[in-house]
Amino acid sequence: MMRCWLRGLAALYALLAAVILLLRLLAYDAGHFAALRQSLLAAPGCQRQSCYLGIRPGGSTMRAALALLNESPAVFHVHADFYTFDSATPYAVSWQADHPYFPQGRLEAQYQLALVDFIWLPTTLTLGEFWLAFGPPRSITIYPQFQVLRYGTFAVQSAPACTAFWWQPAEVIVSAGHTPPHSVPLPRLRPAACQAARS
Repeated sequence: MMRCWLRGLAALYALLAAVILLLRLLAYDAGHFAALRQSLLAAPGCQRQSCYLGIRPGGSTMRAALALLNESPAVFHVHADFYTFDSATPYAVSWQADHPYFPQGRLEAQYQLALVDFIWLPTTLTLGEFWLAFGPPRSITIYPQFQVLRYGTFAVQSAPACTAFWWQPAEVIVSAGHTPPHSVPLPRLRPAACQAARS
């Protein structure tokens, strides 16, 4: 009889925990990450492409990217570093922005080319928050100094950690992209990060 009561209480506890978790996820989905998904997945001119603020790595010129940043009402303090042999073409541009998740950013040119190579966006979010917003990534690669979670049109980078795995500060990398040489299976993600953090 006691076992039946304990099983009933355990089932009730599991049900309540599932309801609380579902409500938390719905709250995140409804408001907290709407602007994040809009910025990375549904920005004008960026659908299904690696792109941010209309700037496409591998497709946009540095001059066009600089013009887009200067025209954006949310971007301020734009700073450009120019080639010594071409004072009209920047090789790196950094900026600050009035954005809840991406308060600053930087883009750099491909070596000796005028095209944007990648866009780097430090964020105010953690690795766990990205996982909640976008779900499991397409692939994961863990290096000794950092781990990269690829979502198709962008990647999330953070330092490997064991005890605070989900709380690691995250950065977004938007690039033309490439297929990683190997990928860590999802069930092995945290153990692999722990091993990298110890090495």
